[in-house]
Amino acid sequence: MAYQTGTATSQEDLMGALNTFAVAQGWTSDIYSTTDDWLALNNGSVYVQFRWDNSSGIAMFHSTGFINTSTAPGNHTNDDGCGTVDASAPYNSTISTGRRITVGNGPYTAYHFFTDGTTQYIHVALEYSPGLYRHFSFGTIDKIGTWTGGQYAVAHRYNSSSLGTVNSSDHSILWSGSHGGSTTAEANESGSLRVEGFSNQTGSMRWLLFTTQTASLGNDRGSNARISCPGGFIDNNPWLANYGLYRANLLNGFLPLIPIPIFWRDTTPAPDQYMLLGFAPDVYHIQMANLAAGQEFTIGADTFKVFPIVRKQNTSSSVEESKNAGVVYRKVP
Repeated sequence: MAYQTGTATSQEDLMGALNTFAVAQGWTSDIYSTTDDWLALNNGSVYVQFRWDNSSGIAMFHSTGFINTSTAPGNHTNDDGCGTVDASAPYNSTISTGRRITVGNGPYTAYHFFTDGTTQYIHVALEYSPGLYRHFSFGTIDKIGTWTGGQYAVAHRYNSSSLGTVNSSDHSILWSGSHGGSTTAEANESGSLRVEGFSNQTGSMRWLLFTTQTASLGNDRGSNARISCPGGFIDNNPWLANYGLYRANLLNGFLPLIPIPIFWRDTTPAPDQYMLLGFAPDVYHIQMANLAAGQEFTIGADTFKVFPIVRKQNTSSSVEESKNAGVVYRKVP
């Protein structure tokens, strides 16, 4: 089954459910330890690791290989440098920096796991409290052309200092097109994509970060420089700019599904030049004014399921909310 939903009592319970689901879809579980609070998964090209602190968040790591279970999460082959590393097990010190999913320890209202029946990706939509959502995903984008890379890991950090504005640069959400900042610590909150051999990359550079920053990007765990590019989620998306406010067609109820593009940005020329690398797989923006959280609809033979990015809310800027901005996943039975 390529879609699964359920409830989870805690971070550990959620990670256990994710581990079981991933293995059933063909992924390899390198480790799932309830003692060390650590999960590592791979599909042969995508390597992700998670650790959880049983209180405030779940850290997410991204590498090109897994060394062994004696090596701390974040110290594996060519790690992108975004996750906060614990020196030794148990790997559950408080997670307050780096790439992370900002949730408490549950219990959680519902989780939703999505794949396409292959090991290309896993999307997670987590209703961590009634009506409130976090999203994270890992896999390989739908690439355009032939190039080295395409593996990604993206999380969802929502900054409480910018509650009412989902496209604030303070937030890092999936393939973020608006996340910014000016420090390496802020860059470390970003999702990452493996990209090698492009213009303005040295031979050792391999990680693109989804951030609008162009300086203070820091290095990966191997001391290689990282490069930035704003992704196409929430912002930096020409289709979203043109269609993102469209409500359902009054004649037929149709709504556009807005793809999430991923770009390469070459900062060598002036102005910067952009190249379309591909798209996030089986996930889209949607305007959900006339849709409810969790609602399903069909287009041809495909079924889709929609959720708010954070919370469907239009009246307050003092709570976590994302107005009518939604994210929709293709649901494969």
